Amino acid sequence: MQYVKLLDTPGLLPMSRFQLVWAILMFVGLPAWTLMIAALPLVALQAQAVPGFPTRAAAALYVIFFLMYLMPKIAGLLDALLTRGGVARYGGYLRFTSGAVVELVFSFLQGAVSTIRTTIFMVGLAFGKSVVWGGQSRDAYGISWTTAARNLWPQTLFGVVLCTLVYLVEPALFWWSLPLTFGYLVAIPFAVVTASPALGRAFKRLGLAGIPEDFAPPPEVTKVLDPSPA
Repeated sequence: MQYVKLLDTPGLLPMSRFQLVWAILMFVGLPAWTLMIAALPLVALQAQAVPGFPTRAAAALYVIFFLMYLMPKIAGLLDALLTRGGVARYGGYLRFTSGAVVELVFSFLQGAVSTIRTTIFMVGLAFGKSVVWGGQSRDAYGISWTTAARNLWPQTLFGVVLCTLVYLVEPALFWWSLPLTFGYLVAIPFAVVTASPALGRAFKRLGLAGIPEDFAPPPEVTKVLDPSPA
């Protein structure tokens, strides 16, 4: 949110100001998204009392939303598919397809976890809570179940309450909502499993979810990995 102070910086190009506004809206939008998901049981309850509720239109909007959400990823996949030799750079069709599926599923599960985390962070800022933004840890180490539970219980509690209410109001909606809500329910095991260095080594060994530089490292990378003289 420090970007707000940069909006009136002299000399910025219109595109630069747009990107700053877009970044601000991304952070503001996450609490709004969480509030919208939390209102799902109330909306479902209200819809039952509306004669002739436009079910098909609502389903179409739901599908359109998913397409918009996934479009950057879909565009990247299409670029690799339509570029000569593009899929081969990602390890071939089997690895490319498997990695794409894993990445899409991961993004949905991780998105549910991060929205709650960011919402809590933003609410804390709104109430003047001092927050220290620590640096990201790039080292490979696992997370214990205790640590995961201590940090992700809000996501799990939110998911359990939300999904229970949705199921009680409309069981069919519960199943439709799982692409958006399942990540809340499995936040703790998801963190433990995906943080496992063993899983990372297995992915590396199988060439799963790799980038072209993993399959054909450039000289700058190979020199760092193998600094011995030729």
